[in-house]
Amino acid sequence: MSQTLKHSLSEWTDADVAAYYVAIALGLAPDPGGEWKFWGGKKWVFWSANPLGDGLYRILEMLTENGVIEKDGEESKYRWNPTYDWELYVGPTGPDVVTPSE
Repeated sequence: MSQTLKHSLSEWTDADVAAYYVAIALGLAPDPGGEWKFWGGKKWVFWSANPLGDGLYRILEMLTENGVIEKDGEESKYRWNPTYDWELYVGPTGPDVVTPSE
């Protein structure tokens, strides 16, 4: 059964593992289905400079900037923000922000 990113990041998680969970959540990497077949045979994606790995880390930073996840800068670990609530999220505000019609 597939895990949500919220479930996968319920505890402080190393950055490379968190990026792997993002890849699974986006359907980019196979879900190990509860088995510990870590990295899906592609550990280098998370441990070297490359477009896909760099993009996954940017997603983590974007989620942090928007309060969805938290980052422990000293340890370079991430976890789901337990106070994040989709219903309360207002997003960016200001004169340059365009809000699409519902």
